[in-house]
Amino acid sequence: MNNLSFKNYGGRGITYDKKWKTFKGFKEDMEDSYQDGLTIDRINNNGNYYKRNCRWATRKEQNNNTRLNILIEGKTFVDWSKKLGINRGTIRSRYYRGMTINEILHNNLYRPAKL
Repeated sequence: MNNLSFKNYGGRGITYDKKWKTFKGFKEDMEDSYQDGLTIDRINNNGNYYKRNCRWATRKEQNNNTRLNILIEGKTFVDWSKKLGINRGTIRSRYYRGMTINEILHNNLYRPAKL
């Protein structure tokens, strides 16, 4: 409870498999899929740490699997930005201005110049 991250894990009720109380238990479950350069990630980021809900993931995969991300039709702002060639900030701004999905995801919106 004294850990600064408690509110994001234990404070949300997230626990870990009792087998993982020791490194040996964690290693038994996760060693087969380990690769250098990857970090542990929960597939369901609201779920607990246990073998079926954890994977080794890249930093990009981790960043796309956070509860802070807003998804539009299953994709993050960054995903849409790369797919459509629209700046991520533009997509974010359109979202927070309350535009429809169609308006958010189309680059041909006309905006008159401010004079």
